[in-house]
Order: sequence, then structure tokens, then C-alpha cells
Amino acid sequence: MKKRKSIKNVLMYRRVSTDLQVDGFSLDSQKDLIEKECTHRNYTILEDFCDAGISGKSITSRNELKSLMRYIKANHGLVDAVITYKLSRLSRKMTDLVQIIQFFEDHEVYLISLEDNIDTSTEMGKTLMFLTGVFAEIEGSNIVSQARDGMAEVARQGYWQGGTPPIGYNLGDDKILQINIDEAKTVKLIFNLYTNKGWGYSRIVKHLNENGIRTKRGNTWAYSTVKQILDNPTYNGKIRWGYHQSWNKKRRKGKCKDENDYVLADGKHIAIIDDELWARTRKRREEVTRQPIKLTNLQWMLSGLAKCPECNSGMTANHAFRINKDGTRKDYRYYACNRWANTKLCKPNSIKADILEEQVKQEISKFINNKNLIIELEKRFNQDNNTSDIEKAINIKEKALNSFEKEVEKLFDLYANDEEETFVKNVFDKKIHQINADATRLKEELLQLNKKLNAIKETKLTYEKISVMLKNFDILINKATPEQQKDLFHLLIKEIKIENHKDINKRRASKIILHFTEEDIIKLTQGEDKSVSLTCGTVHLL
Repeated sequence: MKKRKSIKNVLMYRRVSTDLQVDGFSLDSQKDLIEKECTHRNYTILEDFCDAGISGKSITSRNELKSLMRYIKANHGLVDAVITYKLSRLSRKMTDLVQIIQFFEDHEVYLISLEDNIDTSTEMGKTLMFLTGVFAEIEGSNIVSQARDGMAEVARQGYWQGGTPPIGYNLGDDKILQINIDEAKTVKLIFNLYTNKGWGYSRIVKHLNENGIRTKRGNTWAYSTVKQILDNPTYNGKIRWGYHQSWNKKRRKGKCKDENDYVLADGKHIAIIDDELWARTRKRREEVTRQPIKLTNLQWMLSGLAKCPECNSGMTANHAFRINKDGTRKDYRYYACNRWANTKLCKPNSIKADILEEQVKQEISKFINNKNLIIELEKRFNQDNNTSDIEKAINIKEKALNSFEKEVEKLFDLYANDEEETFVKNVFDKKIHQINADATRLKEELLQLNKKLNAIKETKLTYEKISVMLKNFDILINKATPEQQKDLFHLLIKEIKIENHKDINKRRASKIILHFTEEDIIKLTQGEDKSVSLTCGTVHLL
């Protein structure tokens, strides 16, 4: 923004966070202060955007902030400024603040922060904003660090630190876990089947699901759920806190490797699993847990797209291997029912990956290389994209507009030099009014013609891109890396129906449902629709 503009229309943004329960100036208080300041400055509040209970660490989960930015983009020039109570309400992360301010500048919108006394319409305001942003990030880190220290100390004292208690326990009023007798039976059963009877995860999962035993949330069991129970020291009377780091980003993969980085203390609750059984379970877990072979050279391009012919769940990567007589390893890739893989509540219904992927490539290639489609595109393009008539019409109307402007100048000169007052004023005004009306009409016609011309030029670019893709699809797909092929197939395909054949060697895809039809491609090149996802075309194979 080169020149400071006056501020009249503003958007209000408010936020409070429940992040570690340490953030806080209430939404109502923020609104009250902002409204009073806007009244004082004679600002008009166009919209109020409010993110309640959302952390200031990142902008990715803040739907209202995203809505505010979309509003600015859709109403370019209408919004003069965004007003907030404090800069940290926008973000505590400096990189996010820079991104937000850059977006505001690109759309000629200022930022006003009341508590920080920031107004980015001035150079000093911008400098102050960035300095305040750095302090906000440091302050946020300190608050989180202090809160974590406090929670760690409470965990060391043996109290449960928030969240849903694991199956087998309920949370008492004093933050001490209380045994849930019915659920505790399930926990004991899992430890008994695994450690005393030597059952594997698959057999335990199948037993629990077939006998109608459910998780704490009422769901069916999966491998991961059983493993979590067997590895959870809470059942041995311990409190573990801080074991999972960066949960929002890494989930259960963000485990601490060093015992000094998390708290493991004696809990005030009663153990469900005694020390002897817990120790034997740990020993068996260590014996059976092997580092899995990383299949870095194997790729599954259609994971999630293929659907199980029985339960319609997505089919996921599965593999087997054998060791040849010469000691070399031979890998076999399959797609198998994800529901079966996790819960054993279906059958594998496996299909060979090589066969399915080659079939899909061939059928997509047939669809893309449809001669009738390319001919129809070329026919419509040649019919609808002649710009010569439009350019001639624009030229004629621009000349007419110039002649109107010259005529107005001539009339004003005659009127100004009319010493003998031969001009009657109301006649003069009427003539000027008529010329202005004709000029306004011409300007509107020119605007529409230029829009049409630009649309045709854009259509030409779109057509050329699609035409190149259609004619070179086979070359592109064969030269692409497996990861690029996977991305392309997921863009093109909505789902793949698999034939329910008893013989795995004869099992094939029966339907490939695309994200678009031939009609959608034609609409796209004509500029009628930009989304190419209105309907689903179906390639029938059987």
C-alpha cells in the first residue's frame, strides 16, 4: 500500500484459546472494547469473525480467520482494515503473522491492534507490529512451558492429567483414576490371552470382535488398540505424562525415546495388572517386536481407491514374499480389505497389485485418448473462439466514444465563448445529458466486449493445456515416478469397484468411477465450469 487511505469499513476478529487452559481474555470483553473503539473512531463493522477455543500456535485450524481472509478476497476494495484486541489473537507464531500481514497488504487492508497500539497504515505501525509479533511468540512459548512444568509436577504426584481415561478406568472428582469393573475384565482378558496363552494380535482382535466386546468408545477392536493396552503402564499403577510430543502433528508417532524426557511415576490409582504379569508382558513384547522391513522399493498407487467387493471399505497395501533357492527375495504386492486388515470383520478379498494397476492404466488411457472427445473439443473450440468480430466491434465503439468526448469539449468551448448568448441553457444541458447517456451505454458495451474477449483468450489457454494432456497422457504416465503416478490416479479416479471372484488370479476391477465425465472436460474448455467434479463418469469393464 503506497498511499495511506482513510479507514471506514472494518472487520472484527476475536479469539480465545483453551490451549493448556492458560490463554485468556474473554470473547465478550474483546467484542465490547472493539465496538467502543470503532464507535469512537466512526468505523463501520462489516462482519465479526470469532474463533472460540482455538490455539494461537497455528492458523491451519482456525476456520473463522480463513473465512475473514476469504471475505477480504471476495470483496476487494470494500474492507479498509481488520481490527483485533491484541496481536496475539491473530497468531503467536511469527511466520504466520508475516503471512497474514502480507495477505492484508496484497488486498490493501490495514491491521489495527488496540492493546498493542498498532496501526499498519503507518511505517512505525508496521515496525511495531513485527516487534510485538516476536514477543508474542516468545510469550506463547513461555506460557506453554510454564503450564507443562505445572502439569508434569502434578503427574509426578500420581494424579491423572486430563483427557479420556483408558479403558478399565473412570476419572474421579479428585483426578484419581477409579477402576471400571466391567472394562477392567476386558483389560485382564487381553493381557491373559497375549501373555499367558501366547495369542497374537490378530487372534485377540478377532476374539474380541466376534464376542461383541467393544472399546471404551463402543468401537470394534484393531491391532493398534490392543498394542496400546499392552504397552500402557497405567494398568500397572503408573502415571505416564508427556510421552507423546507434538500430538497435533505426529499423533502416536511422536513418542519420546529418552526416559528423561517424560514423567513416569507411581499413580494414586489401583493397578489392574500386577507387577509379575506386567513384567512377563514386557518380556514377550520385546521378544516379538521386530523392526519391520522397510519396503522402500514397493509402491501402491491405488490405496484407498479400490473398494472391497463385500463391505465396500477401502483396500489397502498388503504384501507377501518368499526366499528363492539362490537366497534372493521375491516380493508380491496386493490390495486387501482395510476392514479385514484392522479388525478381521471381513475377508481379505485381495487383488494382485500389478494386475489391477496395469488394468487401470489401460482403461484410463482409453478414456483419455478417446478420438471422439478430442474431435469434439477441436470442433467446439474452432466454432466459439473467433475473436476478429469482437475486436472489430471494440475498435468501432472506442472510436465512437472518442468522438463523443470531442463533441462534449466542442460544446463547452462554444458555450464558454458565447458572448451573444445564442445558447439556451436548458437546451445545452439536455444535449450534454444525451451525449453522456450515450457515452455511458458505450462504456458498458465495451466492458462486456472486453470481458468476452478475455474469456475467449483464457479458454484458449485452458484448451491448450487439456489438449496437451490428452495427447501425451501415455508418455506422461510412463515417465512419471510411482509417487507422481499415485497423485495423478487419485486426481482422476473417485473409486474402483472390484469383482467378487473366488479365484484371486481372475479377480479384476469391474468399474472405474472417475471424478469427471467427457461433458465436464468440454465444459471446462468452454469456461462453463471450473471445478471438473460435477458428476462421475463410469468406465464399465465387465
